[in-house]
Amino acid sequence: MTFSSVIRVNVTVSAAETTETTLQTSAAYNGVTFTFDRAMPVGFFVTGEPFVVSDQAFAITSISPAASDIQGDGYTGNGAMKNPYVSANQSQGFDAYLGEYLPNSSYPTPYSASLNIDPAVSGNITVAAGEKVSIVKSVRDAGKGSTTNQYATVGKYVVLSVLDQAPPVNAYRPGMAGTAKKMYSRDMVDFTPRGLPLPASFPSVATIIASIPDNMAPFIGNSEQRRFLRLDTLLGTTNDGYSGEIVDAYARWIYAVNSSSASNAQRQAIIDRIITFAGDIEAILDIGFGLGGTAGQGGAVWHIGMAAAALMKDGGLMAKFIDANMQPNVTSLWVGPSKIGAVAPARNGNTGQTYFDEHLGTPWIEPEMKSSSHDARYSEIGAFINSWEVLSILAFDQGPPGFANGAEMVLNGGANDATNPYAAKLAFAAMFRSWTGPFYSAATAYQPNTDFRNAWDQMVATGDFVPYAGPPEQPPQGSNSALNDTYFSAGDGTIVLDTKGIAHATETVTRTDMRFSLDGVQWIEDSDITLAANRYIRSGLLKGAAHYAGWRRWSASGPSLWSANHPQYTPINGGDERGFLTTTGTAANTAPVNTVAPGIHQRLHPSWDYKVWEPVSGTLGLNDIELAAGVGYWSGFPAPVFTFQWKRNGVAIAGATGQVYTRTAADAGAALTCDVTATNSQGAVSATTAGVTCPALTTVPAGVLIDTDFKGAFAVDYEAELLGLSGGSYTITHEPGAWPDALEGLNAGALHFDKTAGWPSGQMPLSRAAQPSTTYDITAQLAVDGDSASSRGDFFLTVLDGTDTVLFSAVILGSDVVAAPDRSLLADFTGSFTTGSDTALRVRVNWPNGAGGSGGGDPYLTRLRIAEAA
Repeated sequence: MTFSSVIRVNVTVSAAETTETTLQTSAAYNGVTFTFDRAMPVGFFVTGEPFVVSDQAFAITSISPAASDIQGDGYTGNGAMKNPYVSANQSQGFDAYLGEYLPNSSYPTPYSASLNIDPAVSGNITVAAGEKVSIVKSVRDAGKGSTTNQYATVGKYVVLSVLDQAPPVNAYRPGMAGTAKKMYSRDMVDFTPRGLPLPASFPSVATIIASIPDNMAPFIGNSEQRRFLRLDTLLGTTNDGYSGEIVDAYARWIYAVNSSSASNAQRQAIIDRIITFAGDIEAILDIGFGLGGTAGQGGAVWHIGMAAAALMKDGGLMAKFIDANMQPNVTSLWVGPSKIGAVAPARNGNTGQTYFDEHLGTPWIEPEMKSSSHDARYSEIGAFINSWEVLSILAFDQGPPGFANGAEMVLNGGANDATNPYAAKLAFAAMFRSWTGPFYSAATAYQPNTDFRNAWDQMVATGDFVPYAGPPEQPPQGSNSALNDTYFSAGDGTIVLDTKGIAHATETVTRTDMRFSLDGVQWIEDSDITLAANRYIRSGLLKGAAHYAGWRRWSASGPSLWSANHPQYTPINGGDERGFLTTTGTAANTAPVNTVAPGIHQRLHPSWDYKVWEPVSGTLGLNDIELAAGVGYWSGFPAPVFTFQWKRNGVAIAGATGQVYTRTAADAGAALTCDVTATNSQGAVSATTAGVTCPALTTVPAGVLIDTDFKGAFAVDYEAELLGLSGGSYTITHEPGAWPDALEGLNAGALHFDKTAGWPSGQMPLSRAAQPSTTYDITAQLAVDGDSASSRGDFFLTVLDGTDTVLFSAVILGSDVVAAPDRSLLADFTGSFTTGSDTALRVRVNWPNGAGGSGGGDPYLTRLRIAEAA
């Protein structure tokens, strides 16, 4: 069966056949009657909803049933609104019942009496001649009082559309928000159903249709509580407003339109409602209200617009829903180099999980701009929403021009691999298919079920796309109630791992590893452990000693990430570690015995507050500056404490008695070791790490005054310059692992000039004397966090001699250069100057105009080279 037409109706064409109207003093629909002060032209859209043509001014004198205090508790029910949506200043709500349903709630729907229109209270609703407006009546379910969830009190929304002319025949009701009143028509539908079998586990098509309300909720709350489609009628469930609790119902509904089980009448009913709902969402987008992904309030929306685009082969509508920053588009990504070290924003001001190096190349879901941690409840909600929405669009084997099927629509025409950000949501749906066992907790509504798996497998069998197959996921935390990872428990000299039977892998799991550590620096790994009833007991450990623990799994594509040890909400800002526990038990007192030799490690990403270490051997890299001695592993009782002594070529380095050591220029070419001493009540025993060799100092060619990218090499090779930094209204720090937020492709490491007051200036000496009367070339690179031109002035680079004579001064980055939102500016600069007789030079970065005593955009000097001109 095909619903199709070669004609696309444009409602502005007067010659188009229009819907018949009759003069009536009222319009009724779905149990609600709108009464006018005079007879007006009234007609009905193809779906039965009424409209009135505003060929003259008129007034709506009543809307019945009238407003009432349903429970006698002072909360008024059954309100109405014009073109409803919640504006940027949060000033519109349906009625006091919605706006103040629980006065102690953190997120009541805003209420404005001037916008809550009810003729019984505020008088007639006047409509001007030629005005286009939607009057939306909310009708409460009986028996729901002030303690009922505010959105669950609404039984239905009934819409009266006021138009300046009668719409075309077969038109759908326009969106409730805004005054543009764009309309779609059955004549625009060009659709051949795919004829997929409805999975046997699905409800019947009739039940699926009956579970969907006549009208969606036509407004949104604030950024924390964005709400759509919030009705209890969905499959008879009670929801508290999360899209994750209803998205699967809407996805089955969209899936059913392609089902061979649907009759022509059922399929038409689904199509009518999909396009009507899509128009409502589009209207909110068109008035500029953002629908970005949130924890679960912003979902169950994207796939409705995408489905409408497929049904009408409307590329413009598809692009609008792709670009609207909704779930799942805003939430899915492949982790690339620019993400490493980035912190996902989190709920209530907390920070979420940091992306580590091992996340590179993996698909990920960030469920909202205020997400919790990736391995907590909101990650599960986001995964659920993403996967069901994607699944419903995959069912289409057609799309707008250039898109052969739903898979191509999901991918936005790009490749199904990590080069295409849109492919991450498809990959994550494949990962979701494989979930078994707990994620956030033992049982939630947001885990894959038989319906999803059956439908996913059916879609994979069509061959339209190649499902993602990759290493297992990082084991989720398992509980949101405590920071410590609940996979591990401590016993008498033992650590017990209980994997809880999870199997979050797209491929067969072939191996499980466990690791443990006394200091979080050096880890001991037990590879390919044997699990019995999902458990592994590691015995023979120090009794009464604090341990870190982690585990991972392998498949044919490689290992998963280790289970998390960083704190849940503040992964790089300190706090209690997860997977951290203390063994129990007592034993005969014995002196410490070293069983695993200590080793030297270097710190990855020095700018992170959360320290991540990797073992090193042989010759250190130029940027391996900050080192730590891992303690290895020991036996004995009671558990020892550790002290450290670093040595250069076997000779103790004065003052180097901490676990962490930062190498200096004096270490160039030398071998470093560290004596680790374990002490308990029975004695002190030392073990020495294997040595690592420091690289030699870089030999700067003749004629070069400085040539550095300000990574770690700067701290060693140019200590005089580093120690000579000075700033006026700048705090200048060398940050060997830092770069401005959101700036991709920049080597980590910079001098950061952090403004403390107006007119800042920072200086760096050049210890290598210049030659008199010589021309030098300058190459520099400056980075600045994204900002606006009005918030900063020009950034200048200046070269002065010992007499304060300015030899060179130029704008490196002008205030007229503005970053895109959430981006950073990067400027490469070249110039030249000629010295006089004074050869003591210094470089100054200053900000002398435009900024005054305020503004943003502190610069990062990332590279500097000054050398004789060729």
